Amino acid sequence: HGPPYAGVAGEGGVIVENGIVKFQKIEFYHSRNLIITRGHQPDFAGQHEVAREVAGIYKKLGVKRIISLGGYVPRSLEGEEGVSYCGTGRKIIKEFESLRKYHGQFLGFSALVLTFGKMNGIDGLALFGQTAPDYDNPTKPDHAAAKQLLKTLFEVLGLDLKIQDVEKTEVRAEY
Repeated sequence: HGPPYAGVAGEGGVIVENGIVKFQKIEFYHSRNLIITRGHQPDFAGQHEVAREVAGIYKKLGVKRIISLGGYVPRSLEGEEGVSYCGTGRKIIKEFESLRKYHGQFLGFSALVLTFGKMNGIDGLALFGQTAPDYDNPTKPDHAAAKQLLKTLFEVLGLDLKIQDVEKTEVRAEY
């Protein structure tokens, strides 16, 4: 066993919150020309089929670009910090060449959605915020990495939001 996001290939399951069993789910939020998709990251049985279906939904809705957000732990914690990226084709790579290219594995549902999106003619961009592992609590959010990632996302989307606006709504939890 390991942290919840490091599931064993083919391992399925449910989420248990306060003793109540809940299915893993994918949620969609839509506003104007933006669709936010929120889901459960661990490797689960059938994730290829679900990712293929989600990419199909995006195609039906006329989505032109998928942007995936995630974290990564570099091999060495020394050196450059910040946000890295990868994309589904040369066009998107050229568009974001001012950012640092990500090198390494891109696993899980988010990677699959970008891949199936590409197969449906949708450009894909993944932004990765550099984080340091917390071995005592591997699911604890890294707020500094999240801020850096949001700042980059705001710039990519041309949103006139400030990190302070997000900090006002930040919910803190004890870990």
